[in-house]
Amino acid sequence: MKVKISSIFPITPLKLFEDLQNPKILIKAASPIITYIPIDPDTMPLKWEAGKDYLVKLRLFKLIPMGLHRIGIVYFNEETLEAMSDESGTIATVWTHHMILKAHGQDATLYTDEIEIKAGFRTVFIWLFANYFYRHRQRKWKAIARDGL
Repeated sequence: MKVKISSIFPITPLKLFEDLQNPKILIKAASPIITYIPIDPDTMPLKWEAGKDYLVKLRLFKLIPMGLHRIGIVYFNEETLEAMSDESGTIATVWTHHMILKAHGQDATLYTDEIEIKAGFRTVFIWLFANYFYRHRQRKWKAIARDGL
């Protein structure tokens, strides 16, 4: 199943593209719904790196263990302002995340998350959760973009 969520961010596409590569922003925007605990490497990088895998433990609302999750960074394309991660873990066997940025007016960006999810019989439940989670994440990220970390 696929999830597609879009929002207009109050910053330029290039600035948002920089933010997209910063794990601190992911962690802050995902909170408090999802917490990422780094396993390998044992600390989050300062910047996501294409071609690298990051293994994390996930927690729901900081309390409920959700198992391991591998975040594989496929690419960051500054020319097209797109990025992709190939993810999988305890909850979902496939979590392919495509991020697309398009200029929207002079100082704004239309940002789109497209996620393909495969999780066997749990797929529909994970799909529902992902719809909620990515709306939350975009809402928080817009505030971070506006106000800073």
